[in-house]
Amino acid sequence: CNVHELDAGKANATVNGELRYLRILLNLGVKNRKIATAPKIELLENENRRDGFINPDQFEIFLKHFKNDNIRDLVEFLYWTGWRVSTGSRLEWRDIDFDARTVTMRWTNSKNKKSMELPFNDCIEPILERRRALRRLDCPYVFHRGGKAIRVFRKAWNHAKKAAGCPELLVHDMCRSAARNLERA
Repeated sequence: CNVHELDAGKANATVNGELRYLRILLNLGVKNRKIATAPKIELLENENRRDGFINPDQFEIFLKHFKNDNIRDLVEFLYWTGWRVSTGSRLEWRDIDFDARTVTMRWTNSKNKKSMELPFNDCIEPILERRRALRRLDCPYVFHRGGKAIRVFRKAWNHAKKAAGCPELLVHDMCRSAARNLERA
């Protein structure tokens, strides 16, 4: 561990993330016979893990503070599915089967490189119907801004969380919230 990084104010979790990448690179070096051995890299203790959540009632208030309907629909979809931003923003019309009432996460968009099929439910179906009404034939993406996939919405997110009184809320908190909501259901 680089003590200077800790002195610079980096959290243990940040340093551990960098150490994990270093460990992977060194192991690849050994595997590809670029280096003879890799040193053992130990991670720091007391890694602070996020545990933020937003309950459905709070989320409804939060959602009202998005001025852009396209971003609001993406954020709501992410909350009810638990998908990552990168996965939701890459969702294409070819991934949605309105007849079978399913949404497919293609393996190319999945963190674990496995595809997954998600059935429609009462929360995501209205979102997909709204998106279908706004569909552009020149754009493959379900969630788009002017025909381009929504990749970044930091300003809108920061405005909504401040206005809703939840300044600590992270986008990834929606994944944890979706998992908790599903578990409780």
